[in-house]
Amino acid sequence: MVTTIQLDPVEIRPSVQGSGVRHSAAIVSDIAGAEQVNPLCRLLGKEGFAVDVLSTAELAARPALPKRYDVAVLDLIRFDGQGEHACDWLRAPNEYLPIIVLCEENTVTDRIRGYDNGVDDFIGKPYSAREVTARLRSLMRRNNSLSSQHVLRYDDLTIDLASRVAYRGDRYIDLSRREFALLVYFMRSPERAVSRSEFLERVWGNSMNQGKSNVVDVYINYLRNKTEQGGHHRLIHTVRGKGYMLHHQRVA
Repeated sequence: MVTTIQLDPVEIRPSVQGSGVRHSAAIVSDIAGAEQVNPLCRLLGKEGFAVDVLSTAELAARPALPKRYDVAVLDLIRFDGQGEHACDWLRAPNEYLPIIVLCEENTVTDRIRGYDNGVDDFIGKPYSAREVTARLRSLMRRNNSLSSQHVLRYDDLTIDLASRVAYRGDRYIDLSRREFALLVYFMRSPERAVSRSEFLERVWGNSMNQGKSNVVDVYINYLRNKTEQGGHHRLIHTVRGKGYMLHHQRVA
C-alpha cells in the first residue's frame, strides 16, 4: 500500500507500507526524484517495513526528527556534510539506529568520514535491493542484541546504554561519543587483551588506516584520566605486546 505523509512544514515523499508492518525505515536521498529507490522501497514494504522517503534538503529544513526509525538508508552521490547532517538528524531519538549508505563516489576518505559519523555500512552503486535489505536485517539483529543489555557493570564502573551515561561509583563520568564507544567495547570484553587493530576496526570503523593506531593510545589516555579521577584505582591496563585490558587488578 502506498501512502503520502505530511509532516508540516515539510512534505515527505510517498511512503510504502507493507500489509504486515513491523518496523519503520527512512530512505534519505540527495538525488532529485525517488524513482531510483523505488525497488528498495517495494522490497522493504514486502519485508514488513513502513518506508518514508525524504530528501537531504528536507532534512536540512527540519530542526528535529519527528519520529523514531528502526533502520535508515542514505542514497547519496557521496558522503559529505549533508550526509553528516542526515546521520545526526536520524539518530537524534535513536542513538543506535542502524544506518547504511548507498554511494556513487565510494572513496576510502568518504567511508572513514561516514564511519566517524556513525555509519554502519557502505554499499557501492549499482546495488542489489535484496542485499541492502539483508544487511539491514543483519544490523537490526545486532542492534537488538546490543540494546537488550542496557546496563553494563564491571567493578565499580557502570554504563547505562539507554541514557548514554557512565559512572565510577557514584561519580558521573563526562565522556565524548568516541570515548563512550571505546569504554562500552572494554565493558563488553572484560579481562581480555584487546589489540589496537581490533579497537580501530570495531570502534573507529574497519577502513581506518591501521598505521594510525596511536589514536587508540590517545583515547585510552583520555579514558584513564577520566575514570581515575577522585583517586579511583586503575581499571584499564596495558598488556605488553597485546594491547589493553579492562581488569580490576594490575595485568603483567
